[in-house]
Amino acid sequence: MSPPPLIDIETWFADPEFSGASISPDGAPIACLAPKYGRTNVWVRGIHEEHADAVCVTHDEYLGGLVGEGSR
Repeated sequence: MSPPPLIDIETWFADPEFSGASISPDGAPIACLAPKYGRTNVWVRGIHEEHADAVCVTHDEYLGGLVGEGSR
């Protein structure tokens, strides 16, 4: 049995398509982190919408994670 193929370094350290998905406290929108503009941004979409329908709601600020409104 031969070993599995190696994963190249660019693939291993590439940004994920999205991460940190979170449903809002009222259950309506879903927020997630995804790369755009050379950094990680927050994207929001409705629970019945497709991932491609998500809207980028941050453009120039760093967010270390997601906190839903009213969840503090």
